[in-house]
Amino acid sequence: MKFLFFVFFILPAPSFAEGDCGQSTGDAGLAGDLESAVTSAQPGRGQGKVPKVYYGTSRPTHVPLTDGQIMAVGSWDGCSGTVIADRWVLTANHCRIRRGQEFCIGEDADEPIACLRAEEVHRNPRADMTLVKLSGSTTEAAAGLQPIPLFTEDLDEDWIGVKAEAAGYGDQEDGGYGEREFSAEPIVDLDGHEMTIDGEGRRGVCFGDSGGPVMVIDSEGTVGVAGALSWGDNDCLGKDRYTRVDTNREWLEGILGPLDELDMGIVPPVSDAEGEDDATEPEESEPPDEEEDDFTTGEGWWEPIAWR
Repeated sequence: MKFLFFVFFILPAPSFAEGDCGQSTGDAGLAGDLESAVTSAQPGRGQGKVPKVYYGTSRPTHVPLTDGQIMAVGSWDGCSGTVIADRWVLTANHCRIRRGQEFCIGEDADEPIACLRAEEVHRNPRADMTLVKLSGSTTEAAAGLQPIPLFTEDLDEDWIGVKAEAAGYGDQEDGGYGEREFSAEPIVDLDGHEMTIDGEGRRGVCFGDSGGPVMVIDSEGTVGVAGALSWGDNDCLGKDRYTRVDTNREWLEGILGPLDELDMGIVPPVSDAEGEDDATEPEESEPPDEEEDDFTTGEGWWEPIAWR
């Protein structure tokens, strides 16, 4: 038994399968509490997988999000996303969102406050980034929700070492899944369309956090979504790569218009009694039209990568 345990650790971590919404082999070390996470992994979760954000927190510890902005981080089936305007969600191409698929709002993906269907799906042909227009207003469906604006500045080498905050609904170190959590980590690399943060063997995003946001504080002290999770290290405690907003601004504005003029659609908070019906009943879903392939509204196809 001891021999088998040793072999498990020296075998290279496999890449994620295409449908895993997960990650590629990386170089983060097996530091901190990884050993206990491995030994407590649940059976049946996939060969070589370590069982939300690993060692995350229920609220952000670095970026000053309001309660309403925390609600803006939501979930697809097996992926995550962010409400960045009243009816718009930012996520990743490899999540393969289709028209009719539901985006759900709430701390627990299994017990959402509200769910809205994807009405339009726009896939970036050059990077792992998708914009989805929803069938209705998120701020009306979930009382108190506040979209998190997109980051409108440029990332450069001065950002290396600056802390960012990631979020999502993916796998957790205890085998849990589908609960929103946050992880504050430093930016360690900017390369092309990718921004990399590093959990340094202590924390990180994981399988199912795909498409979730990484957020930074801009020069005016405002929190902005700087990227959507594309892929990361298999141990869920190392380096995670996000598709950058700043290098894809032209594509984003071609769909949304000027980023600083987006409709946040924020409605005044309502009392529990007034908002009970809207805030507690998820919208009924209609299956997508199988006769029509509305997989993308843009040109080209960005092939899914090996994870998240």
